[in-house]
Amino acid sequence: MKPRTLFVMDPLASLNLAGDSTVALMAEATARDWPCWWCTPGDLSVDGGTPRARAVPVRTEDDPPRFDQGEPEDRPLGDFDVVWMRKDPPFDIDYVFATWVLDLAPPTTLVLNAPAALRGDNEKLYALRWPELCPPTLITRDIERARRWAGRARASAGRR
Repeated sequence: MKPRTLFVMDPLASLNLAGDSTVALMAEATARDWPCWWCTPGDLSVDGGTPRARAVPVRTEDDPPRFDQGEPEDRPLGDFDVVWMRKDPPFDIDYVFATWVLDLAPPTTLVLNAPAALRGDNEKLYALRWPELCPPTLITRDIERARRWAGRARASAGRR
């Protein structure tokens, strides 16, 4: 049996087809003749405790428009063998809501990337768990503090 795959992602029309890794994953799944669907985080829901997606069947193509899409289908996440969470940030409440819905997927459905890890391990801050491996770094919302820090960093670099 071929794995049924769902990609939770940005709308197809917004993708940079030349370098988007989600498009590459979809193309590989199509090449293997795996059934694929896609949806946005806003297409996820929970009905009676069952996580669901308003998913669109899709196959990639080499020539424009690059995607052959079917009609949207309301499906339980348990219908899929693999669900890829591929939505680009912003990390906002809609993103968090999507991860909460994906947390409800049944154990028979592999969710990549793990929803709890997406919430708890910010891609920009995770490396700071190993400060000895990081360059000098400042994270702040205070623009004046950032300017002072950048000025000190420039001055320090000029002395080397």
